Amino acid sequence: MKIFKRANRRLQFLLLGTLVGLMGPLPVQAEPDYGFTGVASCGGKVDKKNRKLKLSLGLGNQGDVRKPGVKLAVTASQNGQEYPLRIRKISVKPGKTATINFAWRTKGAGDVGFKAALLAADSATQMDTLSCDVLAQDDGQTPNVDLSGKLWHNNYALDYRDGSQIASLNGAAPQQVTGKLPAYPWLDGNQYLTTDSSDLDYTDARVYSLQTGEQLYQYTFSEYLRGERPSPVSQSVILATWSEDSISTPYALFFDFATEQILDVFEYAGSVIDWLPDGRYLRVSTDGTIRTGIVGGAETATGSLSMPEGRHIGDVSVSPDGKQMLLALAVLAIDDSIDESDLWLANIDGSALKRFTKTKMSNYGVWSPDSGRIAFDIDTGLVCSGYYCAGSCELWYGKTSAADLDGLSETADQRYFRVKDRSGKTRRLGCELQAWTR
Repeated sequence: MKIFKRANRRLQFLLLGTLVGLMGPLPVQAEPDYGFTGVASCGGKVDKKNRKLKLSLGLGNQGDVRKPGVKLAVTASQNGQEYPLRIRKISVKPGKTATINFAWRTKGAGDVGFKAALLAADSATQMDTLSCDVLAQDDGQTPNVDLSGKLWHNNYALDYRDGSQIASLNGAAPQQVTGKLPAYPWLDGNQYLTTDSSDLDYTDARVYSLQTGEQLYQYTFSEYLRGERPSPVSQSVILATWSEDSISTPYALFFDFATEQILDVFEYAGSVIDWLPDGRYLRVSTDGTIRTGIVGGAETATGSLSMPEGRHIGDVSVSPDGKQMLLALAVLAIDDSIDESDLWLANIDGSALKRFTKTKMSNYGVWSPDSGRIAFDIDTGLVCSGYYCAGSCELWYGKTSAADLDGLSETADQRYFRVKDRSGKTRRLGCELQAWTR
């Protein structure tokens, strides 16, 4: 019987060999692709009581993370530190997606980056990586520990006080600066300017030391002063808009309080203007022409801006490092009122223009001292009919690397400011933001 079985097997192999010879070589099965494909997706919810982030990290169009010879490692990074994570569950849809589920206790309020890495079985060879960033939301009682500097604002609802206050981003108590008038600080935050134009025939301007409260300078300008911008290189020089009233032809005024001298003045209707970090100025015209000028000297054309169709320039703000500019571009209604407004970012020569906000209700932005973030408003009162403007205003900030920020919810790219009020409670800061200083 055994001899018959062996002969039968030999006959089977002979027949199989003959069949293979007739059909040609058998197809070679492709090696499985263990790499990540697609874009990482992050989703989850926050356990506010225990400050725990329950998160699902999708790895794109690949389901081979559980194959033999492959190990998966996930790490979290927050506030400059990395933390290995223990994977609780891997859900796989073969050939489609792999989802890792895990929980992680957040380390404060900083944004979190998650990185998944495929490793060979010996953990020595990294095969592929995929990263995504998410927002580590907290219980709402932690200030913005990932930010630095001071926020100068007149958000009355924070403490029900008029005038300007300083909200610290490190959790310190707020500081009252003025009792009524808005304050316009220099970038270092050591001194500030106030202007009173309640009588439109003149403007009373004063410069104070923040630390001592001492009045450093005082000058009375004839007519109307607005849009005050302290110099980045001189503690006594300002740039402002000077005119007979709020609707008359505007003039750019450069003034030195120390010498009480006008350094330069010129009409600039049809353009917007701001300081450059080296003490020169930048001017953008409605046709997109960009010029830089020396105060009291000549202007030079340095670039051009391809204006989005139907948009009109409302303002320009140069980043503290001088590399980018932020533009408020509006769509006007038939009666020249603002129909919608958003913020756009471009390099200082006008190149690489991109839409920064997509709210239709953002009118201004304020740079962080390190040029890495921009605070922006969402003002529903900005949209006006022919008879009135009404609404509320929210304050957000976003990374300059982001685009099309909508202010609908907090993400890794956009957040709102958490600051302390006078009672020590952490609250959300509202409009208006006047400056973000060191």
